[in-house]
Amino acid sequence: MSLRLAPASWMGRRFLTVCAAVFAAVVVLAGPASAHAELVSATPSQGAVVRGEPTQVTLRFSEEIVLRLSAVKVIGPDGRRLDAGALRPGTSGADSMAVNLAPDARHGTFVVVWQVTAADDGHASSGTVMFAVGAASTPASVAGLGHNRLTSAVYDAGQWIGFAGLAMVGGVAALHTYRRREQVPGGDGSSSSSMLMGAAVSMDADAGAGARSEHAEAAGGLVVGDSNAGLRTEAGSSGAEIRAEAGGGDQAEAASATGVLASDRTEAAGTTGVLASNRTEPAGTTGVLASDRTEPAGATGVLAGDQAEAAGTTGVLAGDQAEAAGTTAVLASDRAEASAAPASVPTWPAALGWSLLVVGTLIQVAAYAPAARGLSVGHLLDRSLLSVTVGTREGHAFMARLLVLAVGAVVGDAVLRRARGAWLPLAFTVAVAATWGATGHAATGGGAGVAMVAVTVHVTAMAVWVGGLFVVAVLLAGGGQVVGAAVGRFSRLALGAVAMLVVTGVYQGWREVGSVSGLLDTTYGRLLLAKVAILLCVIGVARRSRGMVATWRGGGEGALRRNVMVELAGASVLLLLAVLLAGNAPAR
Repeated sequence: MSLRLAPASWMGRRFLTVCAAVFAAVVVLAGPASAHAELVSATPSQGAVVRGEPTQVTLRFSEEIVLRLSAVKVIGPDGRRLDAGALRPGTSGADSMAVNLAPDARHGTFVVVWQVTAADDGHASSGTVMFAVGAASTPASVAGLGHNRLTSAVYDAGQWIGFAGLAMVGGVAALHTYRRREQVPGGDGSSSSSMLMGAAVSMDADAGAGARSEHAEAAGGLVVGDSNAGLRTEAGSSGAEIRAEAGGGDQAEAASATGVLASDRTEAAGTTGVLASNRTEPAGTTGVLASDRTEPAGATGVLAGDQAEAAGTTGVLAGDQAEAAGTTAVLASDRAEASAAPASVPTWPAALGWSLLVVGTLIQVAAYAPAARGLSVGHLLDRSLLSVTVGTREGHAFMARLLVLAVGAVVGDAVLRRARGAWLPLAFTVAVAATWGATGHAATGGGAGVAMVAVTVHVTAMAVWVGGLFVVAVLLAGGGQVVGAAVGRFSRLALGAVAMLVVTGVYQGWREVGSVSGLLDTTYGRLLLAKVAILLCVIGVARRSRGMVATWRGGGEGALRRNVMVELAGASVLLLLAVLLAGNAPAR
């Protein structure tokens, strides 16, 4: 049974279904992003009663703000809007803003509605301040600046798509790196055993072998046999002589490092044996099959006949059915099965992940400013807002991410094909993950440097784990016995990735919450608890999958595939919760 990769369209349909479900979830759950840009003081102050109308209103906040993504409106006692002119920085600098007021002779209560965007993590916050001139009155009804639910959902969906894309890239990169490290440097894809097999045995032709054609013996450890022709060759360590015996053959000749047997005439030349069957076909990297004449084109011993079985380090088998159980096997005939060959890592998920990263980042670039200002989706392509986004900390991270992706598009394929520098794909994943670590909650508060590194590691571990699950799902959907090697390889990677997720997640949770009451009494804390609960459930399913891999004997892909799909579904929910956590103020 050969390995068949699941077509990209099959996985694509399921991914689009997941994206639709995620978008629906973020539309329902999306709320105004909140952060620590809290109002510290206002002039006039909250609840103050002044004799004469002030000429301006000044607001000061707990941290620096992005003035171009902030807004203020002042409503007079009669409901008219009185703010005039553009916002400008207040007297205290980048953490304040001021706006002039149009003259109004009426006394009563004035309402100041404000919305600001924090400069460090890009989150918006809003509120109101009321003061009175002369005497207080019933305040006018004022619509808040608020937020647009659909625009916020578009922004969050872009972030989720970016996470999913990074996961696909990271999964392929990690498995590729791990696989390369298991191989011998030099990079032809052969294992050390397959490269060295047969190099220690030399065989010399016996002068009487052609006349007798009765029996062939050589000192050594390699046995090559044919069930139909009755040929048997035994090779010893010294490799001194060969005598051939054939029930239906005429001549056997040997002239190299590995013996060759065939029905009528067999010739060996080089370091590789040759297989004889009904037609000449190359089978993988080793072995050439021929009917009357056999020529070498591989790396190891050869068997000929209707059925041949080899149990060496590397074998090439030919006939109606050929089975090999070695480190690397090449099978040729009507049917060939390899049960221990290392499964290659499909690269199309990395290409899909790269595309999703680009799309997700562009969505975030377009939606960031409109979402922060509470504007509709009709402003997504507003050039003035796009220019504002590019000038923010988040905009810098978006541009850096797109630059890394551009470099990946140019050199990515060549890097994946390199025998050396196996760590480069994983380094690319870390570089993209760092663009998330440089923004958000990690960039605020004390110990921001350590926090940004922790987030980068956290996001990278997520990519390796979730992306590896996706690649395994692709392999399992294709079927085939060789999947066992890739699944076992991922199982070891996933264990380390989940461990890093837990360690960095605990650190981030402690830093952003810091108390039991923060966990229970804030939106951020409750979302974090939900994420921990789902993670524990997914780890439970993953533990069961790991147990199945530990006892893998081939077959039973269906049960393992179902487990992997459950893990993927749980991981998708975890990514959604990560997006929602990024949009809410920490409990600290």
